[in-house]
Amino acid sequence: MASEYAAGREIPEIAARYDVPVAYVKRVIEEAAAAPLQPVRSRWSLGYQGNRALLALVLGWLAWRASGALTVWTFVLVAVVVYTAISVVIGLRRR
Repeated sequence: MASEYAAGREIPEIAARYDVPVAYVKRVIEEAAAAPLQPVRSRWSLGYQGNRALLALVLGWLAWRASGALTVWTFVLVAVVVYTAISVVIGLRRR
């Protein structure tokens, strides 16, 4: 309702659309205006398992390529170490 009001609809029109009293629509709009804004969290933060794994794989692949592709274990070792380090850092920051 608040978004419709912000988009330019009149309060009586919104009340008629939802079949509620005008006073209720006014209260909803006032509450929405008084609510504090929540910070926007990025969907690309490292808090998600998929992003941790992707970052670990990319860094592991880069280390493997930088070492001249000597052995696949370079890739695996770097990926595991990076994933573990990211998990530890995020775990400590959440405390």
